[in-house]
Amino acid sequence: MKARFFLADKNTTKTSIVLTIREGNSRIRMQTLRIGTGIVIEPKAWDTTEERVRRNFTGASTTNRTLGEIATKVEDLYNYAKKTLKVEPLPYIKEELPKAGVLARPVVVPKQEKSGVVLDALNEFIESRRSTDAKASIKIYTTTYNHLCTFTGNKRSAFTFDTINSKFQDKYIKYLLHTAQLTNNTVGKHLMIFKTFLHWAADRGYHTNTEYKKLFKRTEYEEDTTTIALTNDELLTIEDLDLTNEPRLSKVRDLFLISCYTGMRFSDVSSLKPHSVQDGMIRINVIKTKNSVSIPVTPRLQRVLDRFPDFIFPRLSNQKANAYLKEIGQRAGLNNIVEIVHFRGGEKISQLVPKHEVLCTHTARRTFITLSLQMGLQPETVRRVSGHKDLRSFQKYVKYEDEFLKTEMKKAWVLKS
Repeated sequence: MKARFFLADKNTTKTSIVLTIREGNSRIRMQTLRIGTGIVIEPKAWDTTEERVRRNFTGASTTNRTLGEIATKVEDLYNYAKKTLKVEPLPYIKEELPKAGVLARPVVVPKQEKSGVVLDALNEFIESRRSTDAKASIKIYTTTYNHLCTFTGNKRSAFTFDTINSKFQDKYIKYLLHTAQLTNNTVGKHLMIFKTFLHWAADRGYHTNTEYKKLFKRTEYEEDTTTIALTNDELLTIEDLDLTNEPRLSKVRDLFLISCYTGMRFSDVSSLKPHSVQDGMIRINVIKTKNSVSIPVTPRLQRVLDRFPDFIFPRLSNQKANAYLKEIGQRAGLNNIVEIVHFRGGEKISQLVPKHEVLCTHTARRTFITLSLQMGLQPETVRRVSGHKDLRSFQKYVKYEDEFLKTEMKKAWVLKS
């Protein structure tokens, strides 16, 4: 794919700049798309070689910046159409680029009918949640949207609220499991999001189809998959690692420890400020749920917090943090083999891996809850600190190790002399 800029007419006093996108080559049928940018200049200001406005002309930097933004957006739309939606990119770009707000002309948004395409309403739903929901939630909503786009394919206009029934559900679940290759738990999550959206759409009068209320049940696809928590000895080994000369690992390790000692998510740890800690308590509003929680500062926690006197914590993506944690776990000798189990439909997917390979940011939250219960804290106390309102979701975080279970069972089932 090549995106280039040309003048519409070189022989006039003023002319517009036209975006031209070509896909294919001389041996394969070349496809061409032309879109007006809305930018008008004098032909003498145009550098044909650079395909930009010459720097010595008024407004050159602003115009060239706009052209750069257009080129970047075209590339993003092209990749999204090809890799995610798996549709022909040029028609998609033709439809979506004018809506993107990068062209120097008014954005024409067609009036949306309340009985219109479901995907249009779903996009509106996602936009309406951006100001209230966490970025991670918006990302999941968007993934649900993308799956529905791919599932419906070129039948987008025929995908209406009236077509959502048990047959639609069966076909969509089959797509999620076998085409998208998602595990049961992930399928359940997307079904929940879709049902939440359908409630939202019904409340706003977009449809009167009530059949969806008995469909898209997340609980039917929830499985008790393998997750891990660290033992206290493993946690101390990680804390005692000498990472003095490796700040990239040291800082991520410290964030992980704070999370293990508080039950806080990584995003909440990174957002801590000096005023968050007063009178021996951490008080925050959780980013994901907006709930207010209070967490006592224990001596082990204080020792780590002292390493951040200015409360300047590293901000990095979950992906990078997880990669660093796996390296930290390997150095700490977390090499015992664990079986990771997922389900796809009725198929069990099992994998044996060293424990450090499944170490991630969320392990810290599980570790906090599990170790707190092992050390004798009451479940209600732990729930108040972790911010779980739902007992069912709280229990999913409890991951007792075999050694702990053996010790507890032996205490209970002692031989009587």
